[in-house]
Amino acid sequence: MMRQSTTHSFHFDSDVTNVMHFDHDGSLFIDDANDNAVQVHGIKPSHLIQLARNFFVTDHINVASLKSYQKNSLKEIVTAINSLLEE
Repeated sequence: MMRQSTTHSFHFDSDVTNVMHFDHDGSLFIDDANDNAVQVHGIKPSHLIQLARNFFVTDHINVASLKSYQKNSLKEIVTAINSLLEE
């Protein structure tokens, strides 16, 4: 049986201000400075792990250009991952 695929592409008029994952409904919520939002359902934690892997193992981040709070967030991520791997 053939199934038709659908692709949606969204562009916000302003900067994205928030990206959140909601466990209760398995969704990724993204909104911008003008309160425009997109919510995608069906996102499992394993998908987020793959997303993080795809982002962090490439040259997407120039740490020197990050603000101090962003560097602190990276350190928090590293600490959390190390803690998870020790369990």
